[in-house]
Amino acid sequence: MKNITIIICMFLLMIQTIYADDVLGKVTTVVGKISIIRGEIRIRPKMGTKLELRDSVEVYPRARFIVTLIDGSELPFPEGETVRMEDLVMAALTERASHALDTFLDLVKNSSHIKNYDSIKMAAMGSRDTVDETSTYNTIAEIDKILRGEKNLTIILDLLCIKADLFLQLGNFAEVTKIYKEVLSRDKKKTKTDKIKGLLEILDVLNNRHLRVSLFSSENFDIASEMYDILRDSLSSSGRMTISGTTDESDPETIVDNLLTGSITLKDTTMSIDANIINPLTREIKKSWTISGDKKNIGFLSRQLASSVYFFLTQKNIPGQSVFHGLYESKGIDMPEEVDLYLGLNNDGIFPTYRIDEELILHARVRGEKNKKYYITILRIRPDGEVHLLYPNYGDTAGTMEMNTHYILPKNKNLYNFTVTGITGENYIIGIVTEKPFSLADTTKIKNKVFPKLSSFPEDYINNQLKVSAKDSDINWWKIRVIHFMTNY
Repeated sequence: MKNITIIICMFLLMIQTIYADDVLGKVTTVVGKISIIRGEIRIRPKMGTKLELRDSVEVYPRARFIVTLIDGSELPFPEGETVRMEDLVMAALTERASHALDTFLDLVKNSSHIKNYDSIKMAAMGSRDTVDETSTYNTIAEIDKILRGEKNLTIILDLLCIKADLFLQLGNFAEVTKIYKEVLSRDKKKTKTDKIKGLLEILDVLNNRHLRVSLFSSENFDIASEMYDILRDSLSSSGRMTISGTTDESDPETIVDNLLTGSITLKDTTMSIDANIINPLTREIKKSWTISGDKKNIGFLSRQLASSVYFFLTQKNIPGQSVFHGLYESKGIDMPEEVDLYLGLNNDGIFPTYRIDEELILHARVRGEKNKKYYITILRIRPDGEVHLLYPNYGDTAGTMEMNTHYILPKNKNLYNFTVTGITGENYIIGIVTEKPFSLADTTKIKNKVFPKLSSFPEDYINNQLKVSAKDSDINWWKIRVIHFMTNY
């Protein structure tokens, strides 16, 4: 018993040592009854007390508590609530990032040598004048266009900082860090250096959360090993967390907040993945998932699991994770800059969530040449990998779009509607603008009032079969927009 006590004490001491670099700020205002909850202990704060990433703070009614973060900004805590330090810091960063689009449009409007403000605003704000995934990526694309020809260093630095904030809104810490480091290297007058260094320190602390991925048990080691590699690569891509694995067990610095483990069951061509997020100290199961599909889709299904795990831990989409490289690297099919597509959803946010059986509404707007007619094709990839044609459909077979006209789909709910079906997980909506109608589905299926299933193998369909259909439809160019949403019960 004595030996067990010694081991537990050593383990707790090790955790405290490892998490010593998790400091996000220090107390600068403390009035009334307040408790810092750190693991199993409660700390009564005083001026100068350091706050760590995993701390929670209980602020009683009529109390006042402010923490000054390591970048110098003040973070007030709401009274009468218990709030996790990490959640409040992330909320503050998201609030900062939410103003990036307006800041960019103001910069363009007030700049004498940046032209096409109306066109840039339309690309950025899209159909609904709202901040969502499409508007954010469109704005990043507009910033990159301006940066290619910009000579004024002050404007360049301002644009880079706005771009970093937009990636921050997307949850892409890796890209934010990369851009901020570029700003530091170009900021010869040190006008932004102090603030950015502080923000980089905050990001570094927020990255200091550890997830261990175990090798899932399976009768097929090759499949388990392939999924293990995909999970680690996908979850590491954002810079949002440190991912360790089975081979890192001996390293004491890989003590983790969460453990991802599970099993893979194979039956004929079907693969079923049962996964759990576990607290490694208490062995409590925090969240479970079951994902099934054809074993040929192991890459897609593994990324689906990674997306679900990442969303559970961060409430963000995994930045840069995509099965769509074939859409953007299509030999013989151009991607003209003068044509662009805004594609949005009725639920707000960068990565909106829908419940199964909830209605989904699409907003679309094309930017291109005047007096020209365009055609739009819209696909959905479900979490189980099925690819369905949403539009055109039996209720609206035309699929035509006039330039700069805001379209809301469905146009007539009496004819059809987009009800979210399938399983929980990450969904993709793919909008494709072309100069000619895009023939993808058997017209008899459309007449039978269904959204035709085009494939059960999403990666092969998107990166190969879709290009074949484009050539068969005599399509020489297309413009693509991909947006994501999560489904939950």
